[in-house]
Amino acid sequence: MKKIYSLILAIFLTFPQLSAQSYGTVDLGIWFIDNGTSQQQIYSMTVPYGSDFNTCFAVYNFYMQEYYVNFYDTLHFDAYLDGQLIGMFGSDVQNIPLASGVFFNLLTMPASYIASHNYYGTHTFGYKVSPSSYWTEAEWSDNMATITVTFEAPPVTTHTIQVINTDGTVSPSGMVTVNNGDNKVFTITAPAGRHIDVVYADGVDVSASTNLVTSDNIHGTYTFYGVTSDHTFFVTYAVDETPGEDAVADFDENSVDITPNPATDHIFITSPKPVEMLEVFDLSGRRVMTAAPGGNTVPLSVGDLESGVYFVKLLTDGETVVRKFVKR
Repeated sequence: MKKIYSLILAIFLTFPQLSAQSYGTVDLGIWFIDNGTSQQQIYSMTVPYGSDFNTCFAVYNFYMQEYYVNFYDTLHFDAYLDGQLIGMFGSDVQNIPLASGVFFNLLTMPASYIASHNYYGTHTFGYKVSPSSYWTEAEWSDNMATITVTFEAPPVTTHTIQVINTDGTVSPSGMVTVNNGDNKVFTITAPAGRHIDVVYADGVDVSASTNLVTSDNIHGTYTFYGVTSDHTFFVTYAVDETPGEDAVADFDENSVDITPNPATDHIFITSPKPVEMLEVFDLSGRRVMTAAPGGNTVPLSVGDLESGVYFVKLLTDGETVVRKFVKR
């Protein structure tokens, strides 16, 4: 097997002036084959991400009753991608006896070229083989072969932005997946009778950030730019009649309080309605505590928590409220 390593897109050979002499008529055919021991014909292949695109193909001198000739000269190849000519090259002098073939291994596209041209996905690649002008091609219908090539795209790293609001005032909501480096926009709509009070990203007040754009005190958007890690996001609202009073969901003018705040060992959560379910989250969105107290005043031991900012989400009478506290 003769091996030729060549970058198709970089090789353009200049051939000497050929005379009008003719060596006769030859019928060259071409097809792609695997590069294993079987050398079987193939019609599709997958190029893993980060790998070079290598081709192995055969050029055959077909037996034709009226043309008993051996080929001995330079082969010319044209390379096509999705029907477009992308390179031309020659293989130097080849000897292909009648009813015989020659195999070629070519480095067709390096991984860097695939990446720089964003060729990820499925394409049609092809070679066309031609004899030199000393020869006449007897049958051109079989001198081009194509193969379906799937270039695997780079793996996508994703991150999660957890929206702690569960009352539909922030969209999208829940655990929101974002591709690494992408931006993500959240739409904020305050509940009826309330306005946007404080916007938190990772437990930090970002109400004055340029990432937050508000058309009025009821509607706004917040954008995480170039996301490269997980985040948490939530919004608190104030009752229109008493601006600044923190309220989430339908708690009217009643408040849910956490004292002391900041805390060292214990906190006390007071609610105008019995607390049916309670969850505590850290800044990464990881749930660190749950409880089902059933009373209006809930004592909670936080001494084992690491110092930092935490969110408390409470369910009471079918309504949800979120509060923040600091553990010293």
